[in-house]
Amino acid sequence: MHQLVEENGFKPGYNARGGRGTAPDYVGKFLYGQFPADFEWSAGTSAYQIEGAASEGRKGESVWDRFAAQLGNINGGGSPSMAADSYQRYKEDVQLLRHLGVTSYRFSIAWSRIFPKGRGSVNQEGVNYYKRLIAELRVWNIKPIVTLYHLDLPQALHDEGGWMNTSTIDAFIQYANECFWQFGNEVNMWITINDPALVSSQGSLSGYLSGGRSTADTFMRAHNLLIAHARVYQLYTDNYWDAQNTGRIGLALNADWHEPQDEFRPSDWEAAERAMEATVGWFASPVLRGDYSQSLKNMIADRSIAMGEARSMLPEFNQEEKDSLNGSVDFFAANIFTGKVCTNDDSLTGFACTQNANWTSSASAWLKVVPWATRKSLNWIKRQYGDINIYVTANGVSDAGQHPHDPTRVEYIRENINEVLKATVLDGVNVKGYTAWSLIDEFEWNSGYTEKFGLYSVNFTDPTRTRTPKESAVVYRDIIANNGFVPESSSTTKNVSDFLYGRFPDGFSWIAATSAYQVEGASNEGGRGQTIWDTFSRTPGKIANNDNGDISADAFHHVFDDVRILKALKVTHYRFSIAWSRIYPQGTGAAPNREGVAYYNELIDTLLASGIRPMVTLYHWDLPQAIQDRGGWMNRSTSESFVQYADKCFELFGDRVRSWITLNEPYVVSLLGHETGKFAPGIRSNGTKTYIVSHNLIIAHALAYRLYESKYRSSQHGQVGIALNSDWWYPKNRLDPADWNAAERALEFQLGWFANPIFVDGDYPDVMRDYIDMKGKDSSGNSRLPHFTSEEKQAIKGSADFLGLNHYTSSLAAHNTCGHDEKGYNCDMEVQQSFDSAWPSSAASWLKINPEGIRRIASHIHRKYNGIALYVTENGLPDSNGTIHDQHRIDYLRSYANELLKAIQLDGCNVNGYAIWSLMDNFEWSSGYTEKFGLLHVNFSDPARKRTPKESAFWYRKLIENNGFVRLPPSPESDDFLYGRFPNDFIWSAATAAYQVEGAWNQGGRGPSIWDNFTHIPGKIVNSDTGDVATDSYHMYPEDINLLRSLKVTHYRFSISWSRIMPNGHATYINHEGVQYYNSLINMLLQSHIVPMITLFHWDLPQAIQVENGGWPNKTTAILFEQYADFCFREFGDRVKFWITINEPWVVAFLGYGNGQNAPGISESGTMDYLAAHTLILAHAKAYRLYERKYKAAQKGQVSITLNCDFAVPKDPTNILDLEAVDRRLEFHLGWFAHPIYVDGDYPPVMKLQVAQKSKEQGLHQSRLPVFTDEEKRLIKGSYDFFGLNQYTCARVADTTAPADGTYYNDMDVAADSDPSWQGSGSSWLFVTPFAHRGMVNWIRRQYGDVPIYITENGVSDTTGTLEDDHRVNFYRGYINELMKAINVDHVNVKGYTAWSLLDNFEWSRGYTERFGMHYVNFSDPIARPRTPKKSAVFYRETILRNGFPRDPVPRPSIPFETEFLYGTFPERFAWSVATASYQVEGAWDEDGTFSV
Repeated sequence: MHQLVEENGFKPGYNARGGRGTAPDYVGKFLYGQFPADFEWSAGTSAYQIEGAASEGRKGESVWDRFAAQLGNINGGGSPSMAADSYQRYKEDVQLLRHLGVTSYRFSIAWSRIFPKGRGSVNQEGVNYYKRLIAELRVWNIKPIVTLYHLDLPQALHDEGGWMNTSTIDAFIQYANECFWQFGNEVNMWITINDPALVSSQGSLSGYLSGGRSTADTFMRAHNLLIAHARVYQLYTDNYWDAQNTGRIGLALNADWHEPQDEFRPSDWEAAERAMEATVGWFASPVLRGDYSQSLKNMIADRSIAMGEARSMLPEFNQEEKDSLNGSVDFFAANIFTGKVCTNDDSLTGFACTQNANWTSSASAWLKVVPWATRKSLNWIKRQYGDINIYVTANGVSDAGQHPHDPTRVEYIRENINEVLKATVLDGVNVKGYTAWSLIDEFEWNSGYTEKFGLYSVNFTDPTRTRTPKESAVVYRDIIANNGFVPESSSTTKNVSDFLYGRFPDGFSWIAATSAYQVEGASNEGGRGQTIWDTFSRTPGKIANNDNGDISADAFHHVFDDVRILKALKVTHYRFSIAWSRIYPQGTGAAPNREGVAYYNELIDTLLASGIRPMVTLYHWDLPQAIQDRGGWMNRSTSESFVQYADKCFELFGDRVRSWITLNEPYVVSLLGHETGKFAPGIRSNGTKTYIVSHNLIIAHALAYRLYESKYRSSQHGQVGIALNSDWWYPKNRLDPADWNAAERALEFQLGWFANPIFVDGDYPDVMRDYIDMKGKDSSGNSRLPHFTSEEKQAIKGSADFLGLNHYTSSLAAHNTCGHDEKGYNCDMEVQQSFDSAWPSSAASWLKINPEGIRRIASHIHRKYNGIALYVTENGLPDSNGTIHDQHRIDYLRSYANELLKAIQLDGCNVNGYAIWSLMDNFEWSSGYTEKFGLLHVNFSDPARKRTPKESAFWYRKLIENNGFVRLPPSPESDDFLYGRFPNDFIWSAATAAYQVEGAWNQGGRGPSIWDNFTHIPGKIVNSDTGDVATDSYHMYPEDINLLRSLKVTHYRFSISWSRIMPNGHATYINHEGVQYYNSLINMLLQSHIVPMITLFHWDLPQAIQVENGGWPNKTTAILFEQYADFCFREFGDRVKFWITINEPWVVAFLGYGNGQNAPGISESGTMDYLAAHTLILAHAKAYRLYERKYKAAQKGQVSITLNCDFAVPKDPTNILDLEAVDRRLEFHLGWFAHPIYVDGDYPPVMKLQVAQKSKEQGLHQSRLPVFTDEEKRLIKGSYDFFGLNQYTCARVADTTAPADGTYYNDMDVAADSDPSWQGSGSSWLFVTPFAHRGMVNWIRRQYGDVPIYITENGVSDTTGTLEDDHRVNFYRGYINELMKAINVDHVNVKGYTAWSLLDNFEWSRGYTERFGMHYVNFSDPIARPRTPKKSAVFYRETILRNGFPRDPVPRPSIPFETEFLYGTFPERFAWSVATASYQVEGAWDEDGTFSV
């Protein structure tokens, strides 16, 4: 209330009064943010506490030397004579500062080391010591903040009265003048006196600190200290300020905060405010305003009189002194450690202050941990003295232990600095810097070595005074590095050890990688020139086992096989490199090598045809030997040669390649090729050639990028990047800032070496330049790290569209300084590399397994390089035996890929793709064939270089299929029955086909079909059966409709016989009897509320067309079909809304024109079947477009096609080649027709590729697979309203390499059989596999989208036609249930189901030996052909009525007498009758003019 009244309300901001004050922001909350860019970070010490060397260097005795020598004055009896020995070890201390990353070092000069007696002659040894210290600081760009006096008064001056004697002021001025003169050119920030209140009061009044005397002259000492300070300030401004580049002088005051003991007691508020005036204001008011504050004067005067004094004990300044004091500081130096609570008392000051017992203690009785006190104190200073620059010149906490883990100090530093941040950012306090107290453990005055404030521990029992970093040093280093506090959410700390389930982003690139020299072989074939690796590998002793890449994996001769494997992996991209010497054998030239160009064209085209995008690396270490002979990468001209080569590649391949990588791992080229000599060209140097090579590589990259940008990008629309390798580097000692810095430095020397010029500013990292230059120049006196010109920097900066990262492992970095004579890259970066013993090993000595590293480096790249698009262009694990069962590789890849997923999902990294190194085992550089990284095993002892997929290949395929790590929900398996219902609008149908059921082959004006002709050829059909009569549905269709009505189907699928409408196949003659028949059938169906589902063509081509033009291989047939369809649409379309153009064109094409099993019996597989299919597709499309154009708007029907396909499963489910064979077979079978119609108007890419390759192997100049024109593609694409599917069974398939004999099945390179466990049927080709139904519709959805699917045929055969067909019931039950799973569980858009067939019928080449019907037909009855329902008909009816499989299908109430016989009589007049039906009993169907439908 007191404050509310005083402020007349609630004022914004933070006034820092005692008590709570106006509520500030972020009280009790941690603030994330950064300090101003020019904020200064420091660590502090004082001379007496660390220097030691009390009797060295002609140092004089100080009051502390005398005091500490007196027994009992120092806790624990510790001697300060050696302290931390910083006099001898100052360079070590500077290294500690350097590793912390501080910008400044606050230390004090020992007065008695400059003037041993306090005045008189200067001790040059002392001067030289501080010059050496300051010079060492300047070497590392650390600014000295020098305190002139830090409690250690020369004993000689103390003997003369010390600060009670004004002569000490003169001595101090002489001493200060000497320091300004000796050191002022290098020091521009001075503190005259540290904590004058401590010197004045505790040093004398109580004898608590040095001096050992008790006196009542505290205020006089303070008075003299203030005058001394002011005169020194005047000295500096008068004599040194201009000459020494605007130095600054301050006075370091203790500024601990004072709170009211009771925040609700106004008198305690006043006591706290007086306490601040009496401690901070005591010295601050004079130096900032020229005199003590009036409140302090009044307070001391009143208390002096009350104590019996004649006058105030507070001396008065004369006017000259006031003028000198006023403004005698350039900044406010505040030492803030703790806080106190105050209340009124009757003491001299009128207040008594203690510490809250609830506050956290430290090892010092006077120091409690009160972080918020720092913020309040800073705000108080601002409120009292305005917007003066404030430096926190000491802040720290003590403990008593020597353990490297110092959690109290860690928390203290974090919380206190965070309060400083709040004061700076939120409260507007002008804080300019912060000093952590102290750098190292030191002699803590009268506490000796029992209290330790250091960020580094000092072993005071060790004569070498070893320094050891504490955890707090690392924390402080991180705060400095971040210039504040970075939110934890932006670091890679979340889910470090948890496995993350989730998917990668849509469009994520999945890649497998190789490089030319490692896999191509053919070193002397195809016009290729020699490379540096040819030369190097043929030099004895360079490669393990003297292996070479002459043949390697022979990829030059295995393009087709390797691309097939890539397709089996389901990768989206293949990263490979072009061999420079295969394009330009001599490295340059007027024209490229045609054979080399042809090879890469074939590879690129084959990839694209397989749906795989090429990611091309221009240079993967295999420099043409001819260029090396001219100096190689040491010669700047190689950069120009590279640009010429890149230009030609962009020109030749850029129309198809959209992802380019200029250079792979220039780090390896530079360091291993030109420093260690372990890689080609095998040059050794010591930190000279490696930097020249890297310089030229960077320029080559930038020039190639700019060339693409200016010449090709607008037309080719590609991206150009670079692939850089880098480990993630951890500090070896995570409690040592030196090792943290070493880790960051190693990352800059490895990754930043190339990334900084390209992605930041066009130049090398500053740390790299600084360290290399520090280690010495080249023989000419120039920097060993070349300089880019301004023009080059401009070209280099931003010269990449993405960053390719090759990451395999992590490393530990320890700070390491080489000997004076040691030179080279590793010495330049001052890092000793090692590995964590907990990281599992691999076959490569350099590769240890640490998955977390890939997440950390991805996050680093994201932050450091402004969110650049990142591709992991290599990641993998070697073994030594190439085992197929490579669970170790799966574990590695799984964990690394999951960490990458975390980087994307949790850390927001812009990762666009992931590449596994490598696709196959290959030549692993200096390790030869002893290390194997491949997903594929390559048998290098086999001249054929056979590839065998490893288990890791299967794992990678599944990862790609799922686009990540997915917890799949439990799904009913094939043998788990699912209860449920189909959608309400689900259609139920039964099916037949004209030739199979109609009969009447030569009645009603019908013309012969190819099946009439075929069946009448002896030996074509089992038992020489024909469809002449079949089930006689031409005459018995009303009975068939009665069967349909009994089944309760909603639809009836039947086909129209083309030759019954157009006997000669042409629209020039229409058979009206045929038309009338179908009208009657359609009308009766509609009257029975059954929807007709009409197939226009179910294999029975008019024989006239086959004779006239050869049938379906002739495109004329498509035109005739269009005319036939036109008539049907026109004649029946007013009532028919569901049309199927063609049934099973695969059967028509292959069985009719390929193997000749079906009509018309032509056996020319691989040619005529492809031509027939081609025409069938066009015929369908023409009919569809006709309906769309002419009838759809008025008739509102649907038109599509019915395709048949057996599902397929892999023979070896873990073999990616067998898995790919599944897709290949399905594409050859279903996709042959579906891909043109439902995708892009053309055949499946794999089919085109396979047939083209087989044709090539046959020696043909073009593929046997016909080609659609662009106009035809447009006609075909999208020519559907639904997907009609006939699905019966499954095949088990395996990848194979079939002979190139020009046949359809061998074109696909698939071997098929059946699983012995599958139940058979009455047909040799049909195995009962209900899971195939669900699998097939899911495959269709994946391939063709959410197209409506109708099962237009499904059924099973037997050879007996038994009425007790439990096998058929089980078949329907299993298949229909799998379909329901596809709908209800998988959400496939299946709209209807059709049972094949309504009746036993003529089963094509099997005649009447195989029966599919739900109704038995007695074919031995030549006239009646009676139909009898089988058990399956009853089951199907029940399934339709229930619309599926409800768990409780017929819930009903209890019925009286349900199981008992009831005796009784019917009602009177109850009607009793018997019944017949005219059609069933009359006969004489064609007599007396009677003819009806």
